[in-house]
Amino acid sequence: MANPTRFFLAVLAAAGISRTAWAELTTPGAVQLNVPISARQAGMGDIALGGGDVMGGWSNPALLTTMASRGTVALGGISMLGGASTQFGLGAGWKLNPSLAIGLLGTGSSMSIKYSDPSGNENGSISQSVNSAGLAAAYRWQAIGAGIILKGISETLESQGNSAFGADVGLMAEKYGFTAAVSARNLGPNLRPSNGSVAGETLPQETRAGIFWRYEPLGLGAGAEAVMPAGLAARIGLGAEWWPVPMFAVRAGFRSNDGGSPNISAGLSAVFKGFGLDYSFTSSELGGTNRFVLSYGFGEVMGATAAAPGEARAEEAVKEPEPASVKPVALKPGAAKLNFAVSDLRAENVSAGDAAVIADLLRSELVKTGAFNVIEKQNMDKLLAEHAFQQTGCTSEECAIKLGKLLNVQRMAVGSFGKLLDSYMVNIRVVNVETGEVSFAESVEGQTVSVLRVGVKDLAKKMAAQVR
Repeated sequence: MANPTRFFLAVLAAAGISRTAWAELTTPGAVQLNVPISARQAGMGDIALGGGDVMGGWSNPALLTTMASRGTVALGGISMLGGASTQFGLGAGWKLNPSLAIGLLGTGSSMSIKYSDPSGNENGSISQSVNSAGLAAAYRWQAIGAGIILKGISETLESQGNSAFGADVGLMAEKYGFTAAVSARNLGPNLRPSNGSVAGETLPQETRAGIFWRYEPLGLGAGAEAVMPAGLAARIGLGAEWWPVPMFAVRAGFRSNDGGSPNISAGLSAVFKGFGLDYSFTSSELGGTNRFVLSYGFGEVMGATAAAPGEARAEEAVKEPEPASVKPVALKPGAAKLNFAVSDLRAENVSAGDAAVIADLLRSELVKTGAFNVIEKQNMDKLLAEHAFQQTGCTSEECAIKLGKLLNVQRMAVGSFGKLLDSYMVNIRVVNVETGEVSFAESVEGQTVSVLRVGVKDLAKKMAAQVR
């Protein structure tokens, strides 16, 4: 793990070996291993990339690096084929640091199918159960992530018991709001019968490859994923999700089927104070599939990415972390608050509208500190319009002094909001309007709006504690 290059090469080598072996596969067994256990994923046509939850790591272990919270635990259940088949899933993930995550993932299923003779008389039923549990690790190096799961598999078909060890490997990359990923699943030898009398069934190996795009300011995301099972026809999934508010999401999806009607899916999520409840329904010719997942995210936000909006957006809605090095402001009795204004931020490689949103966020967080008399944006614009003053591009100390005097404030914040590669950055300087000196200078950055919002909150608290 310490050397990401060696780790990536090992993952690629394992994927290459599996593709060579696929040419000899015949009848895969234990196909329930490939049923998604993530309700978020199932609600979007089985697209693993868009789910953003720890359960998605079962389809691609590299997705463990997208967890927003330091730790996440989840437990879910599935009812399929009109109740003839049930499945449960569990997931737990822990971020050792923003780049390295480990996890425990498992699934268990049982199926009982009745069969009839040509006359329609029931002759009996066939039962099967499949259980699997695995340990996962994922590493992220800048915009690239890789992961692996080592798992044990057991199957019981009627009275025959089978078992095997297998592995999943995955890669992902993020850039400009896009996430692309590929995974190879269930790599390993045949399921080995307990009596050793026959060769056993092959594992249901599959390759998944997809792309997902997210527009974080509106909470929108959409993507597509191709799933290529060994010995079976490939299928395509299309899906989208929308987080209209930080604590609620809706989803819809479509998945093709070989020679049959496509599956249509829908889902929703509700999250509050770290708890999440996800539900999805998928239609099929054999009956609908219902999925429920209950999860809990705990610990601080750590390197959230665009692939994990639910946890990150919920965290920011209910939690305001206090910077360890900043003490709350304690004004002396009778001390007057400074008049404070925040200029429009200069936009660098982002839109002017985005820069205006960040400036408004900073104003709001400064008001919450109670340390300053902060001028509202509309009042500031009205005063400047009366003096025909254009504040766009006002980032120098000289301009800040002139602007501050027009607004009758003692302190003026100027700066910029921009994007460099895959990170957003806010640079702020506070100018003493009376003396012209810079009394505060700080920068914050983040790969998503969710992380950046937490940074701006911390920035406002530092300003309240240090600016005098």
